[in-house]
Amino acid sequence: MRVALDGMLVNQCVSGVETAIYALAGALAEHGTASYRFYLPRACPQPVIEAGERFRTRRAPVRATNRLFRILWEQFAMPLRLRADGVDLLHAPGYLAPWMTRKPVVLTVYDLIALDHPRLCRRLNAWNYRLTLPHSIRRANGIIVPSQATARSLAQRFPKAAAKTTVIPLGVAPSFTPCEAAGDLARLRRAYGLPAHFLLFVGQLEPKKNLPMLLEAFALLQRETGCPHKLVLAGRRGWGCEPIDDTIEAFGLHDDVLILGAVP
Repeated sequence: MRVALDGMLVNQCVSGVETAIYALAGALAEHGTASYRFYLPRACPQPVIEAGERFRTRRAPVRATNRLFRILWEQFAMPLRLRADGVDLLHAPGYLAPWMTRKPVVLTVYDLIALDHPRLCRRLNAWNYRLTLPHSIRRANGIIVPSQATARSLAQRFPKAAAKTTVIPLGVAPSFTPCEAAGDLARLRRAYGLPAHFLLFVGQLEPKKNLPMLLEAFALLQRETGCPHKLVLAGRRGWGCEPIDDTIEAFGLHDDVLILGAVP
């Protein structure tokens, strides 16, 4: 069997979905038993994944950062590419599958935020998902979700999807092991100016993460318990993150919140 993996969302792997897709491709290249074709956008900075003839990376003539052209390529050009590459099955690990393909599709849906809370998404994303996600879910032969919570949300909104939904938790990369080297830890603390004790948030700073609520809760924790910890936010600034700065200002948290930006 030849399986296609849609990696058109992958760019710099600064978001969770990007990281999950690219890591899945690497794991399939190492451990998979089928033949794979992995589609990446042009100029994607991630290393090309190859494993002989069994796993090949194909470049699409659009950039991941050009959202409109990427959507058009996935919807209209990808079905032709699947046919030309002799693909038997498409795994769409980024929520959406092309309307036009007649190939069997396995879909990965991480959440339904774009449908349940569209105001927390970019306008084009909300419009695109509202238009194409329901069709992708109904059309998919199988659906993968990372949690029971997403499975419940999916079944509530699309009852017929429950029978074809499988919960597969996201994996943990081998690099995520406790660091026991005191020298490495000390260098990391110095590099990022980390305090002795802190609470850590990891993720892109964007509306759907509800960080103003986290900041308000942290301020309440400090006021009511005298908590000595600082709050460290590790993640790239996304769209609509101005309320984070406003909340820090409103609660006087300038000396207690450290925003690191994107962290390798």
